[in-house]
Amino acid sequence: WAIAPEDVINLRTLIQYMISNMMVLLRVSGQFHMIAGMLHMFGFNLPETMHSYFLSSSFTDFWRRANIYWKDFMQKVFFYPLYIRLRQRGAIIGLFFALALVFVLTWLFHAYQWFWIKGTFLFSAPDVLYWGLFGLIVIVNSLYEAKHGRIRSLKKPSWNWREIIVRTLRSTGVFAVIAMLWSLWISPSITEWLALLSGAGVTLQDLFIALLLATGVFLVAIILLEKLPLRAAAALASENSFYKPALLTGVPMLALCLIGKPEINAQFGGETQALVHDLQTVRLNRQDEDLLTRGYYENINQANQFNTQLGDIYMKRADNWPTLRETPAGRLTGDFMRDEIVPSARIVFHGARLSTNRWGMRDKDYEKKKPEHAYRIAVLGASHVFGSGVADDETFEWLLEERLNNEHNGVGPARYEILNFASPGYSPLQELVVLEKKALDFAPDALFYIATPREDISSARHLAATAIEGVAMPHDYLTAIAQKAGITTEMTEDQAMKRLKPYSDEMLDWLYRRFVDICRQHGIRPIYVYMPVVHKLQKDTERDAYFVGLARKHGFDIIDVSDAYDNQDKDALRVAAWDWHPNAEGHRLLADRLYMALHENQSVLGLALK
Repeated sequence: WAIAPEDVINLRTLIQYMISNMMVLLRVSGQFHMIAGMLHMFGFNLPETMHSYFLSSSFTDFWRRANIYWKDFMQKVFFYPLYIRLRQRGAIIGLFFALALVFVLTWLFHAYQWFWIKGTFLFSAPDVLYWGLFGLIVIVNSLYEAKHGRIRSLKKPSWNWREIIVRTLRSTGVFAVIAMLWSLWISPSITEWLALLSGAGVTLQDLFIALLLATGVFLVAIILLEKLPLRAAAALASENSFYKPALLTGVPMLALCLIGKPEINAQFGGETQALVHDLQTVRLNRQDEDLLTRGYYENINQANQFNTQLGDIYMKRADNWPTLRETPAGRLTGDFMRDEIVPSARIVFHGARLSTNRWGMRDKDYEKKKPEHAYRIAVLGASHVFGSGVADDETFEWLLEERLNNEHNGVGPARYEILNFASPGYSPLQELVVLEKKALDFAPDALFYIATPREDISSARHLAATAIEGVAMPHDYLTAIAQKAGITTEMTEDQAMKRLKPYSDEMLDWLYRRFVDICRQHGIRPIYVYMPVVHKLQKDTERDAYFVGLARKHGFDIIDVSDAYDNQDKDALRVAAWDWHPNAEGHRLLADRLYMALHENQSVLGLALK
């Protein structure tokens, strides 16, 4: 349900973006409650860690509810000592400075926590502004309550509809402001946050309807989650009964346990079973999948650091885990390609030896002129094809070439050569340039275009990044599409991406057609290879089918090896817990499955295998 900033195009998507990112608090509070609950089982009568913070009726109420242990710690250790010292100069002065100290220290402690985990001190404008604004709001709210008082009651809970309506309006407003502040906190910069808000194009009518709907949601939530439970608790307390509370707690827990069993949820149909599976599976949402993928190639490993699942992966990441461009084997180009592989490099990359040939390829040192009676296959792709994290002779293309040469039937080509033109982080746009400017010089007989998930998005993102930098485009079509989208050099990447996203399918259509046209002009057989990945991406079967259908429409031969990892533990096929590239075993499985596919289609592809 979480979406990326470039997906925010109206008020509905803006609300979806804010709420879905703020929902990370549910995961944190759930973990805290699980810990406290387990300690209860061992006799530690701990208070709850968080209490219905989304229903807070004021900002001070949110501060008291959101992290009770932290609030109590700051209150006892820092707030009270300073307040008691200063209150002789006036209660308001004491309250102001004591609260200001609490929020300054809260910001510093959160920044230190990041330093303790990552080794770098978290200091960014959105972070400072978030804590500054949040602290200021709580201080103002506290000063108001100190002057006018806040409602406290020891009476039994009553059903006063006026009170419920006022409470609903207050909770709606508090949640809206907190969600807005949270969206600021997770933004890479204040400029990008302002661009996010301005890009939504919110009108007063839209805002009124949204507030009306939100008020209705909060009204139902307050009645169901606070008023009714309080009334039920009061009734049960008066009865002094064990069985009713046990039933109220035990029956829902039993129902959840039963629904979680595959043999039971399978009876409700595919959609229900898929929903239960999604709830049981820990994985990244699409926004963070994109961030994680970009994080392999760009210095954005602190982006969205407040998402705990993405943060869990980054915290496991080794310090000596650079991108290729940060090593002697990679370099920036300053043009549309942005970076390239350095020829004749010898390094250890992500724990494995990495060598490049004189042509700037991670492969054997082939002659540019194709040997007589040789069958050459040019392979295009990104880091999974390049072989990040495995040795030179462990990549699937190396293994496949060895097997093709060892097991051909002696008829047809005397030798097979598979040339690896892949480079980490390359999008299909860059791969097209590699084909045009580099691969064609080696006179390949076939092209293996290795497809990746969401390559429409990666192409649009690369065009967005290069267009705002003002670099020259390799094709007039790309210049035209950037102009059509209204991209300027003053935009942020997210702003440009938002403009380009509606054209991503059109651009991919042009790309696939261009690949096939070039291949036909040079007598090359275009082969679209659809491969699996070793990470738990949210599969988009409809989009994957669209990509394959589009490739087939333009004339690619299709080889589907997406089942190469079926019945395998994908966690055991990763390079590392924080690096979702296939390891040596993953590459071996790919090579074996691809060989089988080639063997099955050898007559179509013009191969000669045993």
